[in-house]
Parts: sequence; structure tokens; C-alpha cells
Amino acid sequence: MALSGGGLRATAYAVGGLLYLSDAGLQSHVVRVASVSGGSLAGAFLESKIDIGAAERDDLRRHLAHLANVIATRGSLDLVRYIPIAIGGIAVAVDVAVAILGRFAPLTRVALLLIGFVTLGLILSTRNRPLVASIRSKIVARTPHVPSGRTTRHVYCTTELTSGLPFYFCGDAVFSVRYGRGHNPLDLAAVASCSAAFPVAFRPFVVNGGRFGFRAVASPRRLAFSDGGVANNLATQWNDDSAAGLIEGIGTLTDATLVMDASAPMAQWRVGWPRGLLSELRTFVRQTGILYNNTVVPRSDTLLRAALDSTADRTTAVAPLVASPVDIARGAFAADGSVRARRILELLASDAAELETSARVSASTKTTLSKLGVESTARLIQHGYAMAMASTGHWPFSRPPDSLPSLADIRQLVQSGS
Repeated sequence: MALSGGGLRATAYAVGGLLYLSDAGLQSHVVRVASVSGGSLAGAFLESKIDIGAAERDDLRRHLAHLANVIATRGSLDLVRYIPIAIGGIAVAVDVAVAILGRFAPLTRVALLLIGFVTLGLILSTRNRPLVASIRSKIVARTPHVPSGRTTRHVYCTTELTSGLPFYFCGDAVFSVRYGRGHNPLDLAAVASCSAAFPVAFRPFVVNGGRFGFRAVASPRRLAFSDGGVANNLATQWNDDSAAGLIEGIGTLTDATLVMDASAPMAQWRVGWPRGLLSELRTFVRQTGILYNNTVVPRSDTLLRAALDSTADRTTAVAPLVASPVDIARGAFAADGSVRARRILELLASDAAELETSARVSASTKTTLSKLGVESTARLIQHGYAMAMASTGHWPFSRPPDSLPSLADIRQLVQSGS
């Protein structure tokens, strides 16, 4: 599985995909979960609690229900932890206002401004701490490396800034195209935070390069990790780099891949008054969003065209959040008259109107780490479930469930995880 980024929208969408694999009896086939950003929150939560491939169906559903409840009612970011930073920001604003408006000698005015900007830099340098603390308290606690020997291995994709290339954390090991294989010195919460460190909102995580103990190539003195979506927000780069022999992989290549693509369409942007620092920051955030989008759309379109091509080798199934499960199934099964294909089309058609509503709600859900509420979470899970079924139905080992869970069933699942 490849779990894309997209905040808690992506986390909930991944829950839907995993729930379908559980109901379809496919969870024992899951040997690897690669994830980015919001997808990494789902991966880290499950890795800290269960071995997906070896778990009983009811155990996996119980943990998925717990995660769904966290998404709906608590979120992954505790905003209370940002109160000291907010107070510091207000103090800096007051300091700058006094320096500009007060009647001071020029040197005093410069000193006040300098103090304000230095303080602001110190405040901003601490903005990652609430993220790690929130993930430890709500997602994975202080989980060390997960023991090796599990059926399902998790790979957390980040972007390493000194090399400008993807960097992968997997259990007690790390993998880099530039530096080779090394040792992972970080706990699971820190790894998930590195994968979810969205630019501007969070600063890169800086780690002493010597702590990784790379075997082949000496690393720089410090390595800096940013959101994995900077390089590839679909979490598919691990498979690409492994297949190309660019990194030392873990075990054999997989036979098939399900990509849960929770990327949302870019909203229309309104140009504001083109002056001032806030306008510059707003423009920079928009430009960053466009760059992110351009790491996703071409890859996703290519994967989707291949998945719908009945003449191609369709071992990679992509489940794009912005698509309709009915449309995806019709395209995938256009030339497939098997009993399995007919059964999936029947299941999706039986609740087509509700599924279309969930698709629209899911596509309009913002990228956030704050709680989503029960209704939005249930809609995302339902959409992820249906999209996973529609996109993997052509696999010969796929076994669709007897029925499609209703929205009421999924709401009950979300609420039962408290």
C-alpha cells in the first residue's frame, strides 16, 4: 500500500482503504505500507499497535475504529500547545509597534526592533515541538523502533534537503539514494513528524548526520528532513527507487500496489492587495501549494491511465480521492465479464447516490491536522472503502465483501472507537 499525504483527510481516506482490505480478506497480503505526511499518521498509529498482515480481522477493525475516532474528535495537533508561541508572537508584535510608534532615540528604536526580530526567530524555531508532542500524545505515544520480523513492514517517506532527494525510514534502518543504508536513531513519533513537516507551517527537522552511521558514503554533518510530499506526495517513490536498484530494498518487490491518493483539487485563489509582508507570505504559500500539486498530478494521472488500460499490466491500482468509485469501476471492468467484476459493479450501483455524495464531501475537505468531526470522517472512510474496492477489483486474488457498509455503519464504527 502507498498512503499519500493530505493531512487528516489522507489519514481517514487510508482508514477506508484498510477497512476494505480487511473486509475483503486481503489484509494478510499486505507486506509493505509506504506513507507520506497524513498517510504516515495512519501508518505510524497502526505500526505502534498491530502487525497488519498477521492480525485478526476484528483486531484490525478495532484499531481502525480507534484511529477514526481520534481523527473525528481529537485531531493530531493539540492547538493548546501553541499558546506559548502565540503569546510570544503577540509580545513581538507589541515590541515592534512600540519601536515604530514610540518616541525613542534612533539607536533605542533599532535595538527594540532587533530584539523583536531575534525573539521572533527563536519563537519560530520552536514551532515543531508541539507537532511532535501532539503526535506522541494522540497517535503513537513514545514508541521506539518496532521489532523486526513482522509480516507488514512500514516505510515512512521524507524529503532530505541536503541531497534534495527522498529519504526513507523503516524500522531500525534508513535508506537514501545518496547516502545508502544506515541506522534509524529516531522514535516513531519523530519519524512520523519528519514525514508530515509541511513547509512554512513547520520547519525542517535537523538531525546530526553521524547518528545514522551510513555504511557506504559519509553524510553531511547535519541532515534536514521536510514533508515527504515535497519529493512525491503519493508515497510511490519507494517502489520506484527499489525497482531501479537505487536503494537497498527490504525483501522482494511486491506483486501489486494499492495507491490511496488523497490529494485534493486546488481551490480557486483570489488575488489580494499586492503589498506588504502578509501578501508576500500568502503568495509564497500558494506557490508552494502549486509545486506540491505538480509532484502529484502527473504521477497520479499516469498511474490511473495504466490502471484503466485493460491491455496493460495493471499491478498498480490507484484510488484517487477526486474520482467517483462507480466511474473507476466501469472503466476498470469495461472488458471484464467475470463474476467478481459484476459483483463489484452491483455493490457500487446499489448505493451510488450516497457514494457520490461522499466523493464530493471528501474532495472538499481541507488539508488540516485538526479534528474533522464524525460526519466528514465517516464520509472519507466510506469513499476510501469504495475507491479501494473499485480500483482493486481486477486483481485475480481480490474477493469483494458480501455487502457495502452503509454510512450509518461507518458512523457507528467511528463513534465506537472512543
